[in-house]
Amino acid sequence: FDTFYKNEQWVQFKTTTLKICNAVREIDGEKCDNIFLNFALDVVLDMIKVNPIYRNEMCQIIFSLTTNTSESHYEILKRISKKFANTDEILFYHILVQCMNNIKESDEILNEDIFYFYNEAIIKGLSSSCDVVIIKSIYLINQFMRFYYFDCLQYHDRVFKHINTYNWEILSLILIYCSKALELYNRQKLERENALTS
Repeated sequence: FDTFYKNEQWVQFKTTTLKICNAVREIDGEKCDNIFLNFALDVVLDMIKVNPIYRNEMCQIIFSLTTNTSESHYEILKRISKKFANTDEILFYHILVQCMNNIKESDEILNEDIFYFYNEAIIKGLSSSCDVVIIKSIYLINQFMRFYYFDCLQYHDRVFKHINTYNWEILSLILIYCSKALELYNRQKLERENALTS
C-alpha cells in the first residue's frame, strides 16, 4: 500500500478520483453532499486515521465531493472533531488546517457556528503543550485573519506567550501574525486620513 502511494500510480489514481468527484458534484451538488456526508465521509476519515501521512490528499477528495456550503463545511468540522479531537490532537489540527485552506475569500460560508468552532479550536490549541498543535493554531489564526481581522486580535496574549520559544516555525508564524496586525493598523490609519481629507 505504501509503495502504491509513492509511485506514479498514486498520482494517476488521485487525479482521476478528483476529476470524477468534480464531475459528480457538477451534476447534482446537493445530492452529492447528502450521499457523501451520510455514507462516504466516515470511510475517508477512517482512511486518514489508518494512513495519516496522506491526510492532505484525502482532504482534497473530501472537498471535491462537497459543495462547501456553510452546512456541509460545518458537518465536516463536526465529524472530524468527533473522530480525532479527543483521540489524535495533532491529526485533528492537521486536518483543520486543510479545512480552513478550502475556504476562499469569495465563499460566504463562515456563519456563526463555523466561526465559533474554529475560535474554540484555536484557543484550545494555543494552550497545548505540543509545538505542532501550537504551530497549526497560529497558522489557523493567520488564515482566519482573511475574514475576521478584528476578532483575530483577541488572540494576541495567547500568541505572544510563545515568543520565548526556540521553535523557529512558531516564531515565524508569530511574525506573520504581527505583520498582518500591522497591515490592519496601516489600512485603518489610511482610511481615517482619507475620511478627514474628503
